Parts: sequence; C-alpha cells; structure tokens
Amino acid sequence: MAELIGERVSAFPGGVLIPFLVAAVIKTLQGSSLVAAITAAGMVQPLLASLGLDAESGRALATLAIGAGAMTVSHVNDEYFWLVTRNAGLAPSRGLAALSLGTLLQGLGALALLAVISVTA
Repeated sequence: MAELIGERVSAFPGGVLIPFLVAAVIKTLQGSSLVAAITAAGMVQPLLASLGLDAESGRALATLAIGAGAMTVSHVNDEYFWLVTRNAGLAPSRGLAALSLGTLLQGLGALALLAVISVTA
C-alpha cells in the first residue's frame, strides 16, 4: 500500500507539505496532537523516499513538519482548546476566534519556515 500511495504522492510537489497536511488533517478531525503526530509519523514514514525526504536532513524536516501539523487548528474537539478557553475566561466562540485562528497561523508560519529551510538544505 505504501508503494501505491508513494507513486501517487510523488506526482505532487510536496516535500514537507505532505507530512504537515497528514498531521494537520488528523489533528483537526481527531483533536489530539499526540495521536496526530504518532499516527502521521506511521503513515508518512513509508512515503519519505517518494517525497524526496529519505536523507537524514529530509527525515528531520518531515519530523518537524509532522510536529507543526499536529499543533495546528486547536478547536472544540481538542482538550487543549477547553483548557486554555476556560482558564482564560473566554466564551467558546471567543476561544474559537482567538485560539483556533492563532494555532492555524502558528502552524502555517512553521510550515513556511520549514519550506524555506527545505529549499536551502
């Protein structure tokens, strides 16, 4: 299965984008950053050669991209969202506006930095 997916993924100019997106989608749907990171790592590892990330520096960049994706978009499905929202005294709607948008920008900023690093590395 990894070879089949690897052939399909290799057509996309992804690099660190694919590991980031896998982790971000899992995090958004499931809610837990830890589960998203562990699951994404298991899913992306067989694809590293297809993504051009099979060198030592590529594996490090993929790991960082998974971590950045796993911290992206904290919302009502995430325990961290409720911890921060309640302790800050925010209404859930305000928490969505502040925390969810903030973690989205944080993840996208990390992705942009990783993309720059991957081009120069």
